Amino acid sequence: TRRMHFYSDSVKLLFSKLNVKDAPVAMVFSDADTFVRYFEMPRIAGADMRTAVSFEAQKTMPFPMKDLNFDFKTFPGRETKKQGVVFAAVRKDLVDIWRQALTVAGSSAWVSARSSVLARSPTAGSASVPLARRFRA
Repeated sequence: TRRMHFYSDSVKLLFSKLNVKDAPVAMVFSDADTFVRYFEMPRIAGADMRTAVSFEAQKTMPFPMKDLNFDFKTFPGRETKKQGVVFAAVRKDLVDIWRQALTVAGSSAWVSARSSVLARSPTAGSASVPLARRFRA
């Protein structure tokens, strides 16, 4: 929580200097904090897709999937029976500390690991939205 308070105090100071009140903030994580992978896998439809992608992605992730916020975008693969997957993830603890800091600072928080890939909206169920999403306190 010490780190969170440092971030929160920094955001409050910045908002004060810029005379900003309750503005949403875009959190963009650096490449060092994000994981983006491309892989191909057999075509799967429906509810099994997220589970299958998570299983495939776990093979190359340095953290357990339960510790990541992630999403993916699929597209036709090189082979007709396969689909390509662009997978993007960021550690939950990193997102959470910034979300908490921004909430304490009095702001709504938006997060984006990278703008060129997709992520799951926590309020949109299984629908994908651009890798910018609103986190509610």
